[in-house]
Amino acid sequence: MKCPDCENGTVIGFFARMADGTTKPVVKLPCPCCQGTCQVPDEMPERRAAGKQLHELRLSRRLGLRQAAELLGMLPSDLCNLEHGRSGAPVEPIMEKIRALDLTH
Repeated sequence: MKCPDCENGTVIGFFARMADGTTKPVVKLPCPCCQGTCQVPDEMPERRAAGKQLHELRLSRRLGLRQAAELLGMLPSDLCNLEHGRSGAPVEPIMEKIRALDLTH
């Protein structure tokens, strides 16, 4: 499946402001979604939908990304990748853990 986030496998990483006030891309980085291949797994839409549910659940519990990752015993980057559908790991077990967290303190 074609990557929904890029057209050529790159995204603009940095811009330079020109003397006339315009900006010009100076560094292109590999697309974080497809890693520069322009192709993503066919299940990407389902992963993104599940990740969005995870993100909304985390926010409903008033948890920041780093705080939630620490409580779950995972890296913030791994949780971010789950929320953006960039990981093939199942989201439901993480959602169950967030629901089970005691946040009364």
